[in-house]
Formats: sequence, C-alpha cells, structure tokens
Amino acid sequence: MIQNWIDPVEFASFLVRVLAGLLFFFQGYDKVFRIGIQGVTEAIGPSYKRAGLPDFVVAMISFLTSWIEFLGGFCLILGLFKYTMVYLLGIDLLIVAAGMSMIDPVWDLKLLFPRVILLLFLLLMPAESDILSLDHLIF
Repeated sequence: MIQNWIDPVEFASFLVRVLAGLLFFFQGYDKVFRIGIQGVTEAIGPSYKRAGLPDFVVAMISFLTSWIEFLGGFCLILGLFKYTMVYLLGIDLLIVAAGMSMIDPVWDLKLLFPRVILLLFLLLMPAESDILSLDHLIF
C-alpha cells in the first residue's frame, strides 16, 4: 500500500536529503550554539597553529564551516536550495578533510565518509525525484 503512495526513488531522495540535513544541522548547531565558534576555534587552534596556519585563518574557517553546516543542514531538511546547499556542504567537507589531513595524515575518516556518500547521492539523483521538498513546491 505504501508503495502506491510514493515512488521508491522519490522516497529515497527525501530520506537521504533529510538524513544528510539532520547530520549537518546538528553538527553545525552544536558548533554555533552549544560549543560556540570561539570554543571551536580554541579547541582546534593549537593543532592548526603547529601546522602553520595563522589564528585569523583558523577563526574564519571555524566560523564559515560551522554556519555552513548549520544553515546547509537546515535547508536540506526543508528541501530548500538543495543543490546550492549540497555544493556548499561539499566544499565544507573538502575544507575539513584538508584541515584534518594537515594535522594528522592518517586521521579517522568514519565521520567524513557517510556525509560524502549522502551528498554524492543527492547530486546524482535526478532533481525531479525530490518532490517532497520546498524547492519542488516553490520552483
């Protein structure tokens, strides 16, 4: 009965988009509101300083990545500006991967890979399959 209600591809698009959105949203929420940007910068700053990055670069990257994760995740949950958010979150992941690799070339990728796979899935799914979204409703 449920299969007649919604197409499996449309549901897969919805499921992956919302799941990715939740992961990024709560990660960003934690950094922006619970730990705070200053707390994030203080936590990661010493490692990046040893790698040669100036304090202002670490602070700027902490600010940008935290807000991109929070706002990008929120928009993905709603299905609003999906491709713009996926591109921004993909760039965010590239920045995180580059930064973590500067600190420890063999760092644990278990947090990165699920997010990458979810974003890749969203990029490869046809836009028409994401009907349970604000993008579909508005545009």
